[in-house]
Amino acid sequence: MGVMMKLHVIFLFILLGPVVWAGEIDGIFGVKIGQNGTTFHPEKPLATYSSDLPYYPFTPPQPSPIFESYRVCISPADGKIAVLEAFCKCETPEEVEMKFQALCKWASQYYKIKKEEIRRNNNEICFTDYKNQRGVQFIKAPVNPRTATSPLVKISANTSAATSPGILAYCFDSETFYLAQEKWTEMYTFMRMVEGAFGLKLGSKYISTASLIGNQPGYKFEPAKKMSGYEDYRVMTGSISNLVSRIEATRKFADRAAARKEVEAIGKVIEEKYQVSPKEESADSRHYEPHYDGRYITVSCHENRVTIVYGDKELERQAGRERKATGTRIDASVL
Repeated sequence: MGVMMKLHVIFLFILLGPVVWAGEIDGIFGVKIGQNGTTFHPEKPLATYSSDLPYYPFTPPQPSPIFESYRVCISPADGKIAVLEAFCKCETPEEVEMKFQALCKWASQYYKIKKEEIRRNNNEICFTDYKNQRGVQFIKAPVNPRTATSPLVKISANTSAATSPGILAYCFDSETFYLAQEKWTEMYTFMRMVEGAFGLKLGSKYISTASLIGNQPGYKFEPAKKMSGYEDYRVMTGSISNLVSRIEATRKFADRAAARKEVEAIGKVIEEKYQVSPKEESADSRHYEPHYDGRYITVSCHENRVTIVYGDKELERQAGRERKATGTRIDASVL
């Protein structure tokens, strides 16, 4: 690709950013970052959990002709984007340098960040919007696994992309980034600790010969060790896989006031045991769900009855698909 063609591709990028006020950073690639910005909910939940902030593959609404792959780091509580990362692979160090310089010039003109708020060395540049605690950063690759030297956040470099010559670009919102760190830590702890309840594990197989409860794939069961005062225990499973997706325990109290006191008491125990705060809270219920699409615990009362629920949303969806499949299945042997 000739120099003029490369520059033409670079300047096409100018058309693809969000509208911003002078000196302010709103986002990039048509994506608004931060608590009032774009929300992203991945189609698939994380398969594994670690201590690192996860990045999901992402297609922005206004992708640049320069960058070929994108990832986002989101808050597990609401899906708000904390970091948007893009990678551009180059053929030669000269191409890296040319695109790096062009991007630096574009960002300087587009965001109009003051010179004293720009950090630059031979390998990277960071434009910082201190008013909104946001930044845009370009880093030359290859780079060693490291963290970017932004004055606001420490972002782990994409080690898989950073081994090839190219440009790494980051747009970040520090408030959302640190909130995401807090929420992911809370979620990792919650997911590791919340295996199940009342002697059953979410995701384990449970086969019962008892009759179904109504039209739901659920069964009454007797736990080996009951919770004091709770006599009604139920488990929901997939009709094909038999995987446990939901576990419940219910207790009847003298009146609603007593039931509400129980909700509050159980909530305090859950918060202390799992180090989690309620996502939703009222006099009648506490709902704990650090990840918007993961495992959860709900304690609620209806009139004078209190129900404790341990569930997994992905397993519940799977159970729903299995229920639909078995409900419409035709036995070919009778035809």
